[in-house]
Amino acid sequence: MPSIRRFTCSFPLVVLTISLTLGDAASAAPEEVTPVRIEVFTAADRPFQPPASDDLASLPPIELYEIDGIEDFEIELSDGLPNDPETAQQLVRKRLGQVADGSRLDLVRQSAAGLINAAEYGVDRYPAIVFDGNAVIYGVTDIGEALRHYRKWKGRVPR
Repeated sequence: MPSIRRFTCSFPLVVLTISLTLGDAASAAPEEVTPVRIEVFTAADRPFQPPASDDLASLPPIELYEIDGIEDFEIELSDGLPNDPETAQQLVRKRLGQVADGSRLDLVRQSAAGLINAAEYGVDRYPAIVFDGNAVIYGVTDIGEALRHYRKWKGRVPR
């Protein structure tokens, strides 16, 4: 399982828990650091804020995981089900057949993949943005803000 460094962001003040342990170690300037992989773990109640179009060129593709997608899908499938188990099963099967177009199921698959990745990384709350599979910033949905914190931290990490 990959090792992950944890950041904690609390509103309205951002606190990087790692900063206290890094001391005066210096290396590359923060603006020189560009992650190779960015994964965002969020939910409907904390929507992701995509970067400005100017920033997109310098960033790798961003993998977005809305981790509440499975729960939302289950609620949608079970809405108004009758008490009779057989009738309820038939209705759920019918509803599943109606969403078999793929787009809704793709969202559920993406949510499941996000839950698996979050568990592998040890991400235990959201929103969280993971850089290169080894650094996480919690409490931020704005990729620009998270990237600034990541670069600041990365610039101080001994190589």
